[in-house]
Amino acid sequence: MITTDSFVFLHLHKSGGTFVNECLLRFVPGARQIGYHLPRHLIPTESAALPVFGLVRSPWSYYVSWYSFQAALDNPNALFRVLSE
Repeated sequence: MITTDSFVFLHLHKSGGTFVNECLLRFVPGARQIGYHLPRHLIPTESAALPVFGLVRSPWSYYVSWYSFQAALDNPNALFRVLSE
C-alpha cells in the first residue's frame, strides 16, 4: 500500500503492483509505503477519505504469473503443490 497526498494505491497480488510501487515511490513527491499486500481496511485514518486504486489482471494472466512464481520457488505453497500434480 502506497499513500500520497492525493490517493492510495492498493497492491494486489500478481497484478503488476511491484512496478507501480517503484514508480510511485520514485516519482510522486510525498509517496510512502505503508505495507505491501495490505487490505483496504488498513488504510491509515489520515488517508481514509482519499481515492483508492489498484490494478487487476485478466484471470488467465493472473494464474500464469502465479504458476511461474510458485514453480520457481524451492518450497512452493501447498495449494500449488496439490493443483500442479
